[in-house]
Amino acid sequence: MSARIYADVKGNKCKCGGSFSKREPYGKDGLIILPICSLCGEDPILYVIDATAKDENGGKVQVRIRNTKDSERLESRENVSYIIKVIQREILEGTFNIRHYDSEKSKESFIFKNYVIEYIAHHERRLKRGDITPKGLMDKKGLIKRELLPYFGKMELFRINAATIRKFQESYTDKFRTRDLALGELKALLNQAQRDELLKSVPKFEPIPRSKQRDEIIPFALAIKTVETITKKIFRDMYTIMLEYPIRPGELRALTWKNVNFTTGEFTINQHFSDNVLIDGRKSIKKGKKQASLKFSISKEAREIFLRYRTADIVSLSSFVFLSNQGNVVSGDSLWESWKVARDKLGHKYAPYECRHAAASALYVKTGHDILRTKEVGGWTNTSTLEIYARDQSDNSDLFQ
Repeated sequence: MSARIYADVKGNKCKCGGSFSKREPYGKDGLIILPICSLCGEDPILYVIDATAKDENGGKVQVRIRNTKDSERLESRENVSYIIKVIQREILEGTFNIRHYDSEKSKESFIFKNYVIEYIAHHERRLKRGDITPKGLMDKKGLIKRELLPYFGKMELFRINAATIRKFQESYTDKFRTRDLALGELKALLNQAQRDELLKSVPKFEPIPRSKQRDEIIPFALAIKTVETITKKIFRDMYTIMLEYPIRPGELRALTWKNVNFTTGEFTINQHFSDNVLIDGRKSIKKGKKQASLKFSISKEAREIFLRYRTADIVSLSSFVFLSNQGNVVSGDSLWESWKVARDKLGHKYAPYECRHAAASALYVKTGHDILRTKEVGGWTNTSTLEIYARDQSDNSDLFQ
């Protein structure tokens, strides 16, 4: 029985500028294939070995040896070939274990709780580039700390498989939405570990699609009652508008006076808040798309609400319509908390975002169950999303009058 070993290097460049793309047999039997520079013929100084072994029966084993800076440098092909010969023998004997060849630092990086540090650092770099919001990063940290670390913390990444993930799913007796968010974060983390070459493949698993969480939307009458239960008038007024127009809380918070035109009887949604970051365009529209803004006619009730906040001390049309007592834009947390207090009094668990769903259903009825017209008026990007919560309900009020 024999084994043929191919060693390779990834990410290394020769000092002459060439790459180690050529291969050369080494040893008397020629069963060890080592890389050399395509330009000058030199060996790599520091090997990161990808080895493939085949026995005479056609069996194939993939081998990767990462030698980090704290491990012994493999500075000669004799040193490398000796290690590969040992691997060759172990493969044929069935005793090969790649973990024996990793440095201690490399071994530690395979532990879930240690890789989490690298994963969070990756997203902190994304935050600096503006690719993720502060809340997005905070949510990731929270899910990992509360849901993933207690279960997977001491586990090696390559031991996280379909069976362990299924046990993790089954460990939840409630909080299924939290479970699905945690599974989504786990998948993102394992995908990143694969890109970092700590995993060869990611187990196949899927969180429950988010759309299944919307099998029931808030009844319009209950939404109205919740809004009426809110004690602070500014929050009550804002939710009243969200029940009339299918817009998001972050879009309403970002509404400025220059986008409210009493002469034409229209107001425009063309920016939104993500956390406390003001972003151009509507939230569902990607940068560069044509549907970056949406116009609504001002209803009688909306006009009364807007005029209530258009005071004489407005110094700029760029000022936000809804301001806190301190003169700042209304915070998302305060708006959310006012809804939570009201819903707790009424004993339901619908989120503030459900106002958009209720408004969508009302608009769907108003258009005579015309899904395409509803999509156009409300600014949805596709009908499949709208169909989740645009459905007939018995207690609706007319819109845009």
